[in-house]
Amino acid sequence: MTKGYSQVEGLDYDETFAPMTRYDSLRLIIALALHLGLDISQADIKSACLNGDLNEEVWMMPPPGIGLDGKVLCLLKSLYGLKQVPLVWFERLSSALAELGFLSCSFDPCVFISPDYNVIIVVYVDDITTVGRKSDVRKVYQHLTKHFTITIKEGLSYLLGIEILHTATSLELRQTQYITNILTHFGWKTAGLFLLLSTPKPPL
Repeated sequence: MTKGYSQVEGLDYDETFAPMTRYDSLRLIIALALHLGLDISQADIKSACLNGDLNEEVWMMPPPGIGLDGKVLCLLKSLYGLKQVPLVWFERLSSALAELGFLSCSFDPCVFISPDYNVIIVVYVDDITTVGRKSDVRKVYQHLTKHFTITIKEGLSYLLGIEILHTATSLELRQTQYITNILTHFGWKTAGLFLLLSTPKPPL
């Protein structure tokens, strides 16, 4: 088994980094998409963390029942449980995007922009949110399918715990479930309080 808990920093891995965009970056990109009339879509990369290439020499005992008892395996690809898995996955994704000219932004390394494709990509581990014209976004997805197995979700309805409601003129960001969980945790789940939180204020 991988037993990542036994890894030694500087020997088995150098850095750990999970590609998680900032919430303010995500809100900025959504607002920009609405302002410019761009399409917003999502894609999920299947078994993302298994796509990374290890830079270190990592050995592990084989799982029982596969006929390799008494042997030791040298990993060539990242495997769940290793401390550097999120980092090497992010490096692999960044490399694939760089082939299309995408560069990560200085304000948030999980936001990628390509001047050639006029597309913005926001990364949160294995979830990708894209903003751009549909034709350009389609080309980006076609390129990514050469490297990974992806599932494309048209539109944007739920992301990072945020419910996204489409109206005729806007997108509303809600965290109803998050608020519900917090209220329940502190014992404030009362009908009156929920009514207060859910009832919009009348216009002045």
